[in-house]
Amino acid sequence: MQLLAVASGGCLEQQILSSDEHTGMGRLAPEDTLALRHEISLEPHSRIAQALGATTLRVNTIHHQAVKDAGSLRVVARGPGGVIEALEATDWPAFGVQWHPEKMGEPVQRRLFELLVADAAAA
Repeated sequence: MQLLAVASGGCLEQQILSSDEHTGMGRLAPEDTLALRHEISLEPHSRIAQALGATTLRVNTIHHQAVKDAGSLRVVARGPGGVIEALEATDWPAFGVQWHPEKMGEPVQRRLFELLVADAAAA
């Protein structure tokens, strides 16, 4: 998501401040890092929300940078403190998420990969 935002004219916040929901990961054991979760709110009509079947979701917190400016992309999810958590392109089938669905065991996360494969197949 971060690379997609920068390539679309946006920029990053180099270090998000730790909060109750975005905990600093510096001294956590790997299994503790993977267990951290925070809630995000998704725009109801976004492709990501439709794919996930949800407008709120608990996602992992394995990041210390965040998108500050989405450039030409549409912000479709935010987390604690307004951190941008998901972006979508408006003129081509591209999306990105801040969290790491590949590191989450919840079955709902697989739907993001299904959306990605469906977009690739349709291209």
